[in-house]
Amino acid sequence: MSFKLLIRSLFLSLLILILLVSCGSSGNTTAEGRIEILGVTTFNYGTHGLYDNLDVLLYALKSDLNLDDYAGLWVTVKGDLIDGYPRNGGPEYINVYSVEYQGIIISP
Repeated sequence: MSFKLLIRSLFLSLLILILLVSCGSSGNTTAEGRIEILGVTTFNYGTHGLYDNLDVLLYALKSDLNLDDYAGLWVTVKGDLIDGYPRNGGPEYINVYSVEYQGIIISP
């Protein structure tokens, strides 16, 4: 009886650990700003940046979507924060899976 209880407890602990690891510390995030193509940066990650209305870089972005289509546009992006960032003084890094145009065109 005691051995069965031990096995059940170990199984339950393992299941909880797997769920916690799969959730991770990253996860979904939503942000709003202007997308611009990143040139050469000191932090060396991301193809695009998301900037606020004061031209402050909020996030570095990467995506399977064509973010060039949204350059200069005010958008809402949804994606997953990438673990291990920021690096080298750069911003947080989002793997974008959704972009919604907000109807505002802003020149940098």
